[in-house]
Amino acid sequence: MFLVTDTKEDRSIDIILAEFGEIRRAAGKVNIEILNRVVPQIYNPEMLQLVQSVWDWPSIIYTLYQSPQTPEEVIDFIREHDEIHGVTMWPGAATDEFIAELKKLDRVIYCHTINNFGEAFALCSRGVHGLYTCFRTGCRCTSGRRFLRSGRKAAGVCGRPQPPGSACRWLCLPRLLSRNFPRS
Repeated sequence: MFLVTDTKEDRSIDIILAEFGEIRRAAGKVNIEILNRVVPQIYNPEMLQLVQSVWDWPSIIYTLYQSPQTPEEVIDFIREHDEIHGVTMWPGAATDEFIAELKKLDRVIYCHTINNFGEAFALCSRGVHGLYTCFRTGCRCTSGRRFLRSGRKAAGVCGRPQPPGSACRWLCLPRLLSRNFPRS
């Protein structure tokens, strides 16, 4: 099992350090190696240094919707940071040029929030590796990738969007995980 963090509620330095510090302390009570299965999401360049000061996370996802950076600045930033293995963005930001540049850097590309199979298939066919969605059950896109649950709440059935306010998301993670983590 892997845990992708979603700690966007407060961007203050103290809160970020407290949240990731608590994750580290909790893991340390059981087995500190558990942290190698935690994938922090960062929301701006400054957050990378903060989370890395708590633990040397082997894999990080850069989620762009709060980032002030242009696609060119994102490319320059992640080129300098090999620990950023995944990039998540709105579908409108997933231009063919941006996807191509991220692929040159061997980064995994995700889009959110996709609740339409046609849009999901179109994004997968253009090179997006995975999607966040509100679908209730795992589904396979044309590439054969399986969507894995990563949210808290769930209701409804496959193909039906979640009710407003649902926190359920599904995330296709196989490439990110197989590239960076042991299979155990």
